[in-house]
Amino acid sequence: MRSVLLISSSILLLASVLATDAKAAVHLDLSYEPSGGDELQRLDVYTPAQQADDASARPVMVYVHGGGWVSGDKSRIGSKPDWLLEQGFILVSVNYRLSPHSRHPTHTRDLAAALAWVAAHIADYGGDPEAIFLMGHSSGGHLVSLVATDERFLAAHQLTPDLVKGVIAVDTNALDIEALVRSRPPAETRLYLLTFGARPAGWRDASPSRHLAAGKPIPPFLLLVAGAGDSTHRQAVAFARLLRSTGHAGSVEVFPDQTHGSINLGLGRTDHAPTRAVERFLRDRFARTSEPGS
Repeated sequence: MRSVLLISSSILLLASVLATDAKAAVHLDLSYEPSGGDELQRLDVYTPAQQADDASARPVMVYVHGGGWVSGDKSRIGSKPDWLLEQGFILVSVNYRLSPHSRHPTHTRDLAAALAWVAAHIADYGGDPEAIFLMGHSSGGHLVSLVATDERFLAAHQLTPDLVKGVIAVDTNALDIEALVRSRPPAETRLYLLTFGARPAGWRDASPSRHLAAGKPIPPFLLLVAGAGDSTHRQAVAFARLLRSTGHAGSVEVFPDQTHGSINLGLGRTDHAPTRAVERFLRDRFARTSEPGS
Protein backbone atom coordinates (compact mmCIF):
# COMPACT_ATOMS: atom_id res chain seq x y z
CA MET A 1 0.00 0.00 0.00
CA ARG A 2 2.82 2.42 0.88
CA SER A 3 4.49 1.82 -2.51
CA VAL A 4 1.20 2.53 -4.27
CA LEU A 5 0.89 5.81 -2.37
CA LEU A 6 4.44 6.76 -3.31
CA ILE A 7 3.78 6.06 -6.99
CA SER A 8 0.57 8.09 -6.83
CA SER A 9 2.38 10.97 -5.15
CA SER A 10 5.09 10.94 -7.83
CA ILE A 11 2.45 11.17 -10.55
CA LEU A 12 0.73 14.04 -8.80
CA LEU A 13 4.00 15.92 -8.46
CA LEU A 14 4.28 16.11 -12.26
CA ALA A 15 1.96 19.10 -12.05
CA SER A 16 1.67 21.37 -9.04
CA VAL A 17 -1.60 22.87 -10.19
CA LEU A 18 -4.38 20.91 -11.87
CA ALA A 19 -7.87 22.04 -12.75
CA THR A 20 -10.43 19.72 -11.12
CA ASP A 21 -13.36 21.26 -12.99
CA ALA A 22 -14.54 24.67 -14.10
CA LYS A 23 -14.93 25.84 -10.52
CA ALA A 24 -11.83 24.62 -8.70
CA ALA A 25 -8.09 24.33 -9.08
CA VAL A 26 -5.86 22.32 -6.78
CA HIS A 27 -2.28 23.07 -5.81
CA LEU A 28 -0.91 19.62 -5.03
CA ASP A 29 1.58 18.20 -2.59
CA LEU A 30 2.90 21.38 -1.05
CA SER A 31 5.38 20.65 1.73
CA TYR A 32 4.54 22.27 5.05
CA GLU A 33 7.97 21.41 6.46
CA PRO A 34 10.64 24.01 5.60
CA SER A 35 13.21 21.26 5.03
CA GLY A 36 10.88 19.26 2.76
CA GLY A 37 10.18 16.60 5.37
CA ASP A 38 8.58 13.20 4.90
CA GLU A 39 6.50 12.43 1.79
CA LEU A 40 3.40 12.50 4.00
CA GLN A 41 4.11 15.99 5.33
CA ARG A 42 2.23 17.53 2.43
CA LEU A 43 -1.01 19.38 1.83
CA ASP A 44 -3.26 20.31 -1.08
CA VAL A 45 -4.86 23.75 -1.51
CA TYR A 46 -8.17 24.04 -3.40
CA THR A 47 -8.90 27.49 -4.80
CA PRO A 48 -11.32 28.97 -7.33
CA ALA A 49 -10.14 28.22 -10.86
CA GLN A 50 -10.51 31.92 -11.61
CA GLN A 51 -10.32 34.64 -9.02
CA ALA A 52 -10.52 38.35 -9.71
CA ASP A 53 -7.48 40.39 -8.76
CA ASP A 54 -9.60 42.56 -6.48
CA ALA A 55 -11.44 39.65 -4.83
CA SER A 56 -11.44 39.74 -1.03
CA ALA A 57 -9.53 37.07 0.87
CA ARG A 58 -11.54 33.93 1.55
CA PRO A 59 -11.84 32.11 4.88
CA VAL A 60 -9.94 28.83 4.98
CA MET A 61 -11.06 25.33 5.92
CA VAL A 62 -8.27 22.93 6.88
CA TYR A 63 -9.48 19.33 6.58
CA VAL A 64 -7.82 16.33 8.27
CA HIS A 65 -8.68 12.83 7.06
CA GLY A 66 -9.53 9.85 9.22
CA GLY A 67 -8.26 6.28 9.04
CA GLY A 68 -7.50 5.32 12.63
CA TRP A 69 -4.14 7.17 12.59
CA VAL A 70 -2.77 4.30 10.43
CA SER A 71 -4.26 4.96 6.99
CA GLY A 72 -6.11 7.51 4.86
CA ASP A 73 -5.03 10.23 2.47
CA LYS A 74 -5.69 13.91 1.85
CA SER A 75 -7.13 13.12 -1.59
CA ARG A 76 -10.17 11.37 -0.08
CA ILE A 77 -12.36 14.42 0.35
CA GLY A 78 -15.50 13.66 -1.63
CA SER A 79 -17.54 16.75 -2.53
CA LYS A 80 -15.83 19.05 -0.06
CA PRO A 81 -13.85 21.20 -2.55
CA ASP A 82 -16.79 22.34 -4.68
CA TRP A 83 -19.06 22.67 -1.64
CA LEU A 84 -16.67 24.78 0.39
CA LEU A 85 -15.69 26.91 -2.59
CA GLU A 86 -19.38 27.61 -3.13
CA GLN A 87 -19.60 28.61 0.54
CA GLY A 88 -16.83 31.14 -0.10
CA PHE A 89 -13.96 29.16 1.46
CA ILE A 90 -10.59 27.89 0.34
CA LEU A 91 -9.95 24.25 1.28
CA VAL A 92 -6.66 22.85 2.53
CA SER A 93 -6.45 19.05 2.88
CA VAL A 94 -3.60 17.74 5.03
CA ASN A 95 -1.61 14.53 5.19
CA TYR A 96 0.37 13.55 8.28
CA ARG A 97 2.74 10.78 9.24
CA LEU A 98 0.94 7.58 10.19
CA SER A 99 1.23 4.85 12.77
CA PRO A 100 2.78 2.38 13.36
CA HIS A 101 5.85 4.20 12.01
CA SER A 102 4.82 7.30 13.97
CA ARG A 103 3.17 7.56 17.37
CA HIS A 104 1.54 10.32 19.35
CA PRO A 105 2.39 13.20 19.42
CA THR A 106 3.83 13.07 15.86
CA HIS A 107 0.43 13.23 14.12
CA THR A 108 -0.62 16.37 15.97
CA ARG A 109 2.80 17.96 15.59
CA ASP A 110 2.41 17.52 11.84
CA LEU A 111 -1.00 19.18 11.92
CA ALA A 112 0.41 22.10 13.90
CA ALA A 113 3.19 22.49 11.32
CA ALA A 114 0.59 22.46 8.55
CA LEU A 115 -1.41 25.17 10.33
CA ALA A 116 1.74 27.25 10.70
CA TRP A 117 2.28 26.91 6.93
CA VAL A 118 -1.32 27.97 6.28
CA ALA A 119 -0.97 31.00 8.55
CA ALA A 120 2.21 32.06 6.74
CA HIS A 121 1.33 31.24 3.13
CA ILE A 122 -2.41 31.01 2.52
CA ALA A 123 -2.66 34.68 1.55
CA ASP A 124 -0.64 33.75 -1.55
CA TYR A 125 -3.59 31.55 -2.59
CA GLY A 126 -6.30 34.10 -1.85
CA GLY A 127 -6.99 32.90 1.69
CA ASP A 128 -7.42 34.89 4.87
CA PRO A 129 -4.95 33.82 7.62
CA GLU A 130 -7.21 35.54 10.15
CA ALA A 131 -10.15 33.23 9.31
CA ILE A 132 -8.92 29.64 9.61
CA PHE A 133 -11.31 26.79 10.48
CA LEU A 134 -10.60 23.12 11.18
CA MET A 135 -12.55 20.02 10.20
CA GLY A 136 -11.59 16.40 10.80
CA HIS A 137 -13.29 13.04 10.48
CA SER A 138 -12.82 10.15 12.93
CA SER A 139 -9.12 10.11 13.93
CA GLY A 140 -8.80 13.38 12.03
CA GLY A 141 -11.51 14.73 14.33
CA HIS A 142 -9.31 13.76 17.27
CA LEU A 143 -6.32 15.58 15.79
CA VAL A 144 -8.15 18.84 15.07
CA SER A 145 -9.64 18.72 18.58
CA LEU A 146 -6.26 18.14 20.21
CA VAL A 147 -4.38 20.85 18.32
CA ALA A 148 -7.15 23.31 19.27
CA THR A 149 -7.11 22.44 23.00
CA ASP A 150 -3.47 21.61 23.80
CA GLU A 151 -1.71 24.88 23.17
CA ARG A 152 1.77 23.30 23.23
CA PHE A 153 1.52 22.17 19.60
CA LEU A 154 0.92 25.59 18.09
CA ALA A 155 3.21 27.26 20.65
CA ALA A 156 6.09 25.42 18.99
CA HIS A 157 5.40 27.70 16.00
CA GLN A 158 4.81 30.85 18.08
CA LEU A 159 1.05 30.51 17.52
CA THR A 160 -1.94 30.01 19.80
CA PRO A 161 -5.21 28.09 19.31
CA ASP A 162 -7.15 31.30 18.78
CA LEU A 163 -5.58 31.21 15.32
CA VAL A 164 -8.50 28.84 14.67
CA LYS A 165 -11.98 30.39 14.51
CA GLY A 166 -13.95 27.16 14.74
CA VAL A 167 -13.52 23.37 14.92
CA ILE A 168 -15.79 20.74 13.33
CA ALA A 169 -15.13 17.25 14.70
CA VAL A 170 -16.95 14.65 12.61
CA ASP A 171 -17.83 11.43 14.44
CA THR A 172 -14.75 10.97 16.59
CA ASN A 173 -14.75 8.84 19.74
CA ALA A 174 -11.20 9.76 20.80
CA LEU A 175 -11.92 12.84 22.90
CA ASP A 176 -11.11 10.99 26.15
CA ILE A 177 -8.78 8.16 25.16
CA GLU A 178 -8.19 6.90 28.68
CA ALA A 179 -11.93 6.44 29.23
CA LEU A 180 -12.21 4.77 25.84
CA VAL A 181 -9.38 2.29 26.49
CA ARG A 182 -10.56 1.43 29.99
CA SER A 183 -14.12 0.80 28.81
CA ARG A 184 -13.23 -1.70 26.09
CA PRO A 185 -12.01 -5.29 26.16
CA PRO A 186 -8.29 -5.74 25.43
CA ALA A 187 -8.96 -7.14 21.96
CA GLU A 188 -10.50 -3.78 20.93
CA THR A 189 -7.74 -1.53 22.26
CA ARG A 190 -4.81 -2.57 20.06
CA LEU A 191 -5.15 0.41 17.74
CA TYR A 192 -5.10 2.87 20.61
CA LEU A 193 -2.10 1.22 22.27
CA LEU A 194 -0.30 1.20 18.92
CA THR A 195 -0.92 4.92 18.47
CA PHE A 196 -0.74 6.29 22.03
CA GLY A 197 1.33 3.72 23.92
CA ALA A 198 0.45 1.48 26.85
CA ARG A 199 0.62 4.02 29.67
CA PRO A 200 -2.38 5.93 31.03
CA ALA A 201 -0.30 9.12 31.14
CA GLY A 202 0.07 8.93 27.36
CA TRP A 203 -3.67 8.36 26.90
CA ARG A 204 -4.43 11.40 29.02
CA ASP A 205 -1.87 13.53 27.20
CA ALA A 206 -3.50 12.67 23.86
CA SER A 207 -7.07 13.34 25.07
CA PRO A 208 -8.55 16.72 24.07
CA SER A 209 -10.89 16.59 27.07
CA ARG A 210 -7.91 16.64 29.44
CA HIS A 211 -6.70 19.98 28.08
CA LEU A 212 -9.84 22.04 28.63
CA ALA A 213 -9.52 24.85 31.15
CA ALA A 214 -11.00 28.25 31.79
CA GLY A 215 -9.10 31.17 30.33
CA LYS A 216 -7.48 29.23 27.49
CA PRO A 217 -7.96 30.54 23.91
CA ILE A 218 -9.99 27.54 22.74
CA PRO A 219 -12.14 28.05 19.61
CA PRO A 220 -15.84 27.08 19.36
CA PHE A 221 -16.59 23.44 18.56
CA LEU A 222 -19.28 21.68 16.55
CA LEU A 223 -19.35 17.92 17.13
CA LEU A 224 -21.22 15.84 14.56
CA VAL A 225 -22.31 12.35 15.63
CA ALA A 226 -23.57 9.45 13.50
CA GLY A 227 -26.05 7.24 15.32
CA ALA A 228 -27.03 7.72 18.93
CA GLY A 229 -26.32 6.21 22.32
CA ASP A 230 -22.87 4.77 21.60
CA SER A 231 -19.45 5.78 22.97
CA THR A 232 -18.98 8.41 20.25
CA HIS A 233 -22.24 10.08 21.25
CA ARG A 234 -21.40 9.92 24.95
CA GLN A 235 -17.92 11.35 24.44
CA ALA A 236 -19.22 14.20 22.26
CA VAL A 237 -21.85 15.16 24.84
CA ALA A 238 -19.34 15.00 27.70
CA PHE A 239 -16.78 17.03 25.74
CA ALA A 240 -19.28 19.73 24.83
CA ARG A 241 -20.39 19.91 28.47
CA LEU A 242 -16.76 20.32 29.57
CA LEU A 243 -16.25 23.04 26.98
CA ARG A 244 -19.22 25.01 28.26
CA SER A 245 -18.30 24.50 31.92
CA THR A 246 -14.88 26.04 31.25
CA GLY A 247 -16.33 29.04 29.44
CA HIS A 248 -16.00 27.86 25.85
CA ALA A 249 -18.53 27.19 23.12
CA GLY A 250 -19.41 23.64 22.20
CA SER A 251 -22.46 22.04 20.57
CA VAL A 252 -23.40 18.53 19.49
CA GLU A 253 -25.61 17.55 16.56
CA VAL A 254 -26.70 13.90 16.39
CA PHE A 255 -27.84 12.18 13.18
CA PRO A 256 -29.33 8.75 13.96
CA ASP A 257 -29.78 7.89 10.28
CA GLN A 258 -26.09 8.41 9.42
CA THR A 259 -23.19 5.96 9.58
CA HIS A 260 -19.57 6.63 10.45
CA GLY A 261 -18.80 6.81 6.74
CA SER A 262 -21.87 8.56 5.36
CA ILE A 263 -21.78 11.46 7.81
CA ASN A 264 -18.43 12.48 6.30
CA LEU A 265 -18.74 11.32 2.70
CA GLY A 266 -22.07 13.12 2.34
CA LEU A 267 -20.71 16.50 3.37
CA GLY A 268 -21.44 18.87 0.53
CA ARG A 269 -24.70 17.28 -0.62
CA THR A 270 -27.74 19.51 -0.45
CA ASP A 271 -29.91 16.66 0.91
CA HIS A 272 -27.44 15.86 3.72
CA ALA A 273 -28.52 17.11 7.15
CA PRO A 274 -24.95 17.22 8.57
CA THR A 275 -24.01 19.50 5.66
CA ARG A 276 -26.66 21.98 6.71
CA ALA A 277 -25.45 21.82 10.33
CA VAL A 278 -21.91 22.68 9.23
CA GLU A 279 -23.15 25.53 7.07
CA ARG A 280 -25.08 27.02 9.99
CA PHE A 281 -21.99 26.79 12.21
CA LEU A 282 -19.76 28.41 9.59
CA ARG A 283 -22.19 31.21 8.84
CA ASP A 284 -22.45 32.02 12.53
CA ARG A 285 -18.72 31.88 13.19
CA PHE A 286 -17.68 33.76 10.08
CA ALA A 287 -20.17 36.50 10.82
CA ARG A 288 -18.71 36.77 14.31
CA THR A 289 -15.11 36.90 13.05
CA SER A 290 -16.11 39.68 10.67
CA GLU A 291 -17.53 41.92 13.40
CA PRO A 292 -15.42 44.97 14.30
CA GLY A 293 -13.27 44.27 17.31
CA SER A 294 -13.96 40.50 17.24
